Amino acid sequence: MSLNCAWSRWKVPDPELDWKDWFRTLLLDLEPLVTEYPGVAHWLIMHGPTFGSVVKVIEGGMAVLERDGFGETASFAYTLLLNSTMMTIAAGDDRRQHENDGPRDHAKMMADFQAVLDGEPHAQKLVHSMVGPFAAGGPTAARERSDYYRFVVETSLAGLERMLEPVPTNGVAKS
Repeated sequence: MSLNCAWSRWKVPDPELDWKDWFRTLLLDLEPLVTEYPGVAHWLIMHGPTFGSVVKVIEGGMAVLERDGFGETASFAYTLLLNSTMMTIAAGDDRRQHENDGPRDHAKMMADFQAVLDGEPHAQKLVHSMVGPFAAGGPTAARERSDYYRFVVETSLAGLERMLEPVPTNGVAKS
């Protein structure tokens, strides 16, 4: 299947959704499509989605952000959501290219960390929980990449939602 054919499977989310559900739908639907074609996420970051079929996505995303209160920061919010998720996929693409590639694969990285992590339980936890699944490769690494992608989506949405809350001043919320 070609990338053009794959893009035709992609649907713009319902404009009636609130901004969080609109972007959650968009980004979670986008993940399998973009990961199916390694290098596309990096290309999109570097060159932008400068083709006609994506204009409706940009228009829809900006419209829901503006409608739901982002105002002047809508462009920043849109760019944060798309860039952070595409960067996550691009990093995963790079890792997949090197899963079994000589001295810099994840198994070697795990061995290198083991040599310096003795007596550092918190660092060990990070290394084993994040690097370990990637060192396993295959379906385990793919599942971890997808789980991390979803974490990036949800954390980005939560952070942007926080920006919409009134900012307290001297203990009194501004409206």
